[in-house]
Formats: sequence, C-alpha cells, structure tokens
Amino acid sequence: MFPVPDTTNWLNELNDNEPYVRLEKNANAINDTCKRARMLLDLINVGGLPASTIVDMIKELHSLDQSAVSWRQTSEWSFKNLTVSERPDLQPAARGITDTIQLHPDIWMAYEWNYHRAARITFLEQLLKCSEAGLETRDLDNVEEKTLTDTIAECTSTIQWLADEVLSTVPQSFGDVDHMGRAHDVKDGPPRCRAVGGYLLLWPIRISKGQPSKTTAEQKERAWRVFERIRDYTGMKTTLGDKSII
Repeated sequence: MFPVPDTTNWLNELNDNEPYVRLEKNANAINDTCKRARMLLDLINVGGLPASTIVDMIKELHSLDQSAVSWRQTSEWSFKNLTVSERPDLQPAARGITDTIQLHPDIWMAYEWNYHRAARITFLEQLLKCSEAGLETRDLDNVEEKTLTDTIAECTSTIQWLADEVLSTVPQSFGDVDHMGRAHDVKDGPPRCRAVGGYLLLWPIRISKGQPSKTTAEQKERAWRVFERIRDYTGMKTTLGDKSII
C-alpha cells in the first residue's frame, strides 16, 4: 500500500527521537522507493530513457535503500547472535532452519526488524529487475554496464543475507529458545507464544520462500519448512487446508 497524500509532510513534523516515529518514517520511505522503482521499470520497458539516466536513477534508489537502514544501527535494535554449532542444546530448535540464532530482549523489536527486512527484500528485488532491464539498453558504456552488474551482485547478496537474518529469528519467535538463549523444556508443553510468533513471521517467511526470488534454493527450502510449521501452529492448516498455502 502507498502512503496517503501529504503523509511525508505530516511525518516530517514529528519528533525523530521517538522510535515509533522512526518506524513510520522508515515504512514511508520504503513505500516511496518501491513506488519509484516500479515507475522506473515501467519507463525502461517502454523505452526512451538513455542509459545514463537509468544508471543514475538506479544509483539514487540504491542510496535511498542504504539510508533507510542506517538509523537502526544502535544498541536498542541489536540482536545477540548465537552459533548453533557451538550450542548443542539449541540444535533441536534450529535444525533445518538456521545455523545462527538471533535473540532480542524485546520480541516486538524483532518483529519490527523482520518486517523491515521483508520490505527491503521486496524493494531490492524490484531494483534488480530495473538493473537487469537496464543492461538491455543499447547505449550503455563500459562504466555504466559495470555499475549495473555490480548493483545486481550487491542486491543479490543482500537479499540472501536478509533471508538468513529472518530465518535466524525463528527459534525465538516460536518460543523454542528464550531471550536469554535457553532452550524450552519440552516437559512444559508447547511454548505459549508459538502461534503469535508464527503469525508475526508469516509475511517475512512468505517473502523469503517466494518464487521467483534471489534467495538460494536452501533458503527457500528452509523457509518452506518454517511456513509449514506456521500453518500448524496458527491453525491455518486445520481451518483452511490447502487454501492457507500462500
């Protein structure tokens, strides 16, 4: 969905020091850059844009994507990373999903991060389409061609990194590991947060498993595995059957 008219002006009047304001501004910026990427792709497809203009616009969009994440580089947004191979007690919770577990003291912060990651994957996929279409223009010089090729490589690697980041939050989101890094005791029954955590993972996991996508075959397989568990934990599978396969 696109922001309503004058949203940007209204948001600019709010206090940047409030986390919820930064989240809204961030979402607005991503919406705007996605819209611009779609418009650029339409212009490329109909022809008429010189290669230099295409390259400049792609570079600008890529820069906007980078600035959208820079403000989150603070301690309150940071995750604790655990390497599964070094924690045998956590291997059952991570098996077939991730090699690294990310933990956050505030699960809602992890939820916000994952939606941000999914939005970036969506945008970068669009930027890739623009760059790939730009390579088909006839008046590219060697420098412009290299810029587009480098953009494609960087966007692809970033998409795959973001997908891994989403997958690494799954054990905590499902409640199989708590924010202190302790494995859930199966004797206590299923984690109470399992269904809610699964619901909050739904969109990021759907984006990660999507076709066509620049995520790797292994990442898609892992995301599908998580998605099937989401269907079970939330009751989607029982209630909707195959209609819940989205």
